Amino acid sequence: VVAVGGDGLVRDVAAGVYGTGAGMAIVPAGRGNDLARGLDLPTGAEDLAAMLVRGATRTVDVLDAAGHIVLGNVYVGVDSVATEAINRNRWLPGHLVYRLAPLGVILRWSAPEFTLTTDTGTTTARRHQVVVANSGRYGHGLHIVPSARLDSGTLEVLTVADAPRHRIIRFLGQARTGTHVHSDAVTVRTATGITLDADRAVPVHADGDYLCELPVTIRVRPAALDLVVP
Repeated sequence: VVAVGGDGLVRDVAAGVYGTGAGMAIVPAGRGNDLARGLDLPTGAEDLAAMLVRGATRTVDVLDAAGHIVLGNVYVGVDSVATEAINRNRWLPGHLVYRLAPLGVILRWSAPEFTLTTDTGTTTARRHQVVVANSGRYGHGLHIVPSARLDSGTLEVLTVADAPRHRIIRFLGQARTGTHVHSDAVTVRTATGITLDADRAVPVHADGDYLCELPVTIRVRPAALDLVVP
């Protein structure tokens, strides 16, 4: 099954293919194409055609988030609110709106108190962002969770503590290369499942689209889908 589109369409197609035993290929044709970028998929027509005909198969994990299948990442906080602004302004070029929307959100933002529950316990703290990563890439080129691997059998959970706004703006620039994870405001932990909740309503997004409201439980489904790769 070939998905021709961006990360959101790829997620929807993966949800249909998951559990059928069929394989799946991706032809990147969206605004972000972050999963395709993480897989090092070609972008030219001839190279894509060659991949579809002669490509290898890579078995990857998926995330199960409140019954929804997600290939890339589930996130809640600054970036999920910014994603809603991005999707309301689809007329703007992708490289522009993906950078302006988070800045506009940060100016009016205050960190919610998030509660995270895994098999090792529960933590509650004010945080700007929680990312549950399978691919670790989103936001039109951000390497948001560099340690995430599509075939690790685990999920990586990145949290950003309640730091001053100017640090969050700098964080967005550093996320293009993954150096933001060295900040003392950033924590990354490994889990196989997690439940997220907060003290106020914050939208939960996955791969560029609205997913659900909090609370949400997310689990990894290891070796769940075959993808065609170069």
